[in-house]
Amino acid sequence: MILGFSCLAYNLSCSSYLSVASQFQRHHPMVIYIRLQWWAGDPLSTPLVLIGKAMAGILIAFFLITSALYWTNAYNTQKFPILMTELYDTSGNKYCISKVLNGDLLILNATTYKEYSVTRLTSFRIASHALLFAAISTGLVQVLTKHGRYY
Repeated sequence: MILGFSCLAYNLSCSSYLSVASQFQRHHPMVIYIRLQWWAGDPLSTPLVLIGKAMAGILIAFFLITSALYWTNAYNTQKFPILMTELYDTSGNKYCISKVLNGDLLILNATTYKEYSVTRLTSFRIASHALLFAAISTGLVQVLTKHGRYY
């Protein structure tokens, strides 16, 4: 990035790059590192292959968890569509939140909540919550095991 900027800043073609880089090195010693490592790319970026493998692993795990929850009928998920994110009541209809809240204050009325229905989640929503909690706990465990001696 700095190399391309140096060619544009001095209005020179990249064939005369070496003279520009030597002038630039006097003021910015980091150019030496970038000039020697130009073939490696950005040292802070993640290669596209690793990003693709991580995404494939997440999608496969998500597909397996979602389909396993649906086909085993865990939490009565077969009453609801697989890939919806809405809340449902026990009969399979969309959950009407206004029935359990008190007026304009938006306070939960526990008696009407028990009378109306308990909220039910789809298998997609259950899997997303499970993977979210797993990711958060994995991050906390890794920080504590790798850097726990500093806390």
